[in-house]
Amino acid sequence: MKECRNDNKKRIARIIVPLLLIVIALALIAVGIASKQLTAVWDKASKLCLECVGIG
Repeated sequence: MKECRNDNKKRIARIIVPLLLIVIALALIAVGIASKQLTAVWDKASKLCLECVGIG
């Protein structure tokens, strides 16, 4: 009986932990978009990428 309970806890943890991390990530993305940081991050990312390639 005890082993069955531990297996259920492990199975639930394998489902809940990734879902919780996804929800937190989406919430942080939404906060960033709401605070108008999307364009600043996009500009910095595109400049960095172009510099790595050697174009910019």
